[in-house]
Amino acid sequence: MKNKTIILFYNSMWGEPLDYPREEIPEHFFITEDRNLYDRASAVVFHVPSLGFDFIVGRGPIKKESQIWVGWSMESAAHHPILSTELVMRRFDLTMTQSRDSDIWCPYLLSSNREDLRNEPLEKTDGFLVNAFISSRYDTNGRTEYLREMMKRIDVHSYGKLFRNAAQPNGAGRQFKLDTMARYKFTVAFENASEPDYVTEKFYDPLIVGSVPIYLGAPNIEEFSPGDKCFINVSDFDGPESLSRFLHDLSRDTARYSEYFEWKNKPFRRGFEKLLQIQNEHLFVRLCRKIDKTLERGAAVNSLTNT
Repeated sequence: MKNKTIILFYNSMWGEPLDYPREEIPEHFFITEDRNLYDRASAVVFHVPSLGFDFIVGRGPIKKESQIWVGWSMESAAHHPILSTELVMRRFDLTMTQSRDSDIWCPYLLSSNREDLRNEPLEKTDGFLVNAFISSRYDTNGRTEYLREMMKRIDVHSYGKLFRNAAQPNGAGRQFKLDTMARYKFTVAFENASEPDYVTEKFYDPLIVGSVPIYLGAPNIEEFSPGDKCFINVSDFDGPESLSRFLHDLSRDTARYSEYFEWKNKPFRRGFEKLLQIQNEHLFVRLCRKIDKTLERGAAVNSLTNT
């Protein structure tokens, strides 16, 4: 570890172990979760939403001289107010979040989505019109009430904890979810908050498996769309009643419905292609490069100050 630039992840994301391609990390960097190396770390990454009360009130770790602190999150500030608390966020030199305004962009979009999005849609199962996988009751955009009203007007098979009326096996994971979505014409893709750039797997999963997302969430969702006419935007309708009528009509018109998959055989939108290209370099590699530049800039400033 001698002459290595140490990046310490002070706390991981929700306790999950770090998962990254170690072979792609620049050789002069060492990434660790060992807090015993705190004093030697050039940069310390904090998963902000899971920080404890001590950090919030300023009783957490003491920042070392020239140390870079990075605030890390993929969550919505609407559900984690700490992310919009100035007294906390101003302690970080860099941010690594799903917002494209952050120093290191950390989206839900993956480089593997490039190929996955080209998957051909499967034939739909008769009677399988709309599915929903929503379990969390976090809700700042009215998604709970919207879904409740939708279910009064159209047949929705809800596999999540919210309004569950469809069974799933014990221990069912992501693959069950994807396989199930693929059998339906439409998938409820409601984010738990409507914030710019906050676009999660709820949007991309149905696109990957060939189900049309019914989207409620980021107001700039078009900027994250791989192609034209690939999803149905809740904001285009007066409410659940008009949306449900539209879904009923669309489901009965095979030609119109098939138009929602034409994008799969066309080049991705230029803006979406740029987002994918950013993901060609792993998040932690981009973090290393940003820390390098920040350290260089700090060294240059110190050099000028001492002359």
